[in-house]
Amino acid sequence: MTRRGFATKPEAIEAARELENNSAHGVNVVDNKIPLSDYLIKWLDIVAKRKVRETIFVNYERVVHKKINPLLSHIKFNDLKSAQC
Repeated sequence: MTRRGFATKPEAIEAARELENNSAHGVNVVDNKIPLSDYLIKWLDIVAKRKVRETIFVNYERVVHKKINPLLSHIKFNDLKSAQC
């Protein structure tokens, strides 16, 4: 785990545990007011990069930057409708 924005690694680990716990209990851990493009870039960096092989990650990154963001980047995360997906 990286320490981005935290003074120490234990602080980063504790914050990650808190987010995981909140998510597991149905607490919304996403800032709904951020643009979808910002959310997807964070998702790529925080989730996808750690969970998929490098070749799959490169494909995800390409799709987000070339296909999704040009069409939906102006939409806020909480304004996204299933019809747009």
